[in-house]
Amino acid sequence: LDDVDAVANAVGPCAEYEKPVLLTCAGSKRPTASIGDGPLFGADRREIHDAFRRAGTLAVSGCGMLPGWTDLLAAHFLAAPSRGARPAKTRQPAGAKETGGTEGEAARFLFFSPARFGGYAFFRRVVREIGRPAVPPRCAPAGVYLEAGGGAAFGLPAGRPAGIWKALSGGMGSFGSVGREMSAAFLFWLRRHLKTAEDLPAAAAGVIAAGENQGRFAMIIDRDGRLAGTLLAESVLRLVRGGTQEKGLLPLPEILGREEAEQIASACHATITRSRPDLP
Repeated sequence: LDDVDAVANAVGPCAEYEKPVLLTCAGSKRPTASIGDGPLFGADRREIHDAFRRAGTLAVSGCGMLPGWTDLLAAHFLAAPSRGARPAKTRQPAGAKETGGTEGEAARFLFFSPARFGGYAFFRRVVREIGRPAVPPRCAPAGVYLEAGGGAAFGLPAGRPAGIWKALSGGMGSFGSVGREMSAAFLFWLRRHLKTAEDLPAAAAGVIAAGENQGRFAMIIDRDGRLAGTLLAESVLRLVRGGTQEKGLLPLPEILGREEAEQIASACHATITRSRPDLP
């Protein structure tokens, strides 16, 4: 890494590769932005933060859609929910579990068109995390939604894409980790056959508030499938430019503010929508 100013890490999946990549970059004292396919927790996050702090440089993880754009939406476009407030329950269809976070926390979702969004590492993540059917968020694109843990949900277009996805991931998933790897590989190979209607976006990510702000939402619609890669590129450029005295592993919303997020969305022909803050 001697001949580079900073690193943009798009290697996944997070649990296997992101931590050693980040620690290597910290050892070379290079600012690093990582797309991540999931949040860093606990001891791993502390170890990475301490490594970059000792190196005297910056890093940010989760520069994709979920996490990534969902973090920016929650921080800059959604009224912060009150902690400790219990969201009201809603009637649900049989077999579906409510999509939502813990008490007072926001629920998050990622809708994606398999033929136009995501690489092999993302498909591995989705196959690994999806669970029971979830209630489609009211503000989200129409489709089939499945639990992803931690109050999150993944959504796919209804019809052929969702049917093939559920059949492969559900059937082969019964064979454990090997079955999940095989189903992700088959889905990646079949993605060109999972085309969807042109009016559906490549991806959409959103946050729905709980507690006293229940029902308020912020969502970004990525029609062309460019948002995740552009967010990673802009994040690493922001790290190179500096502008902050802090060192270590920083949250993405501390790197990019609301104005910067709006500029990135506009450059990618994406649309940010949010509920009116004066409505219940």
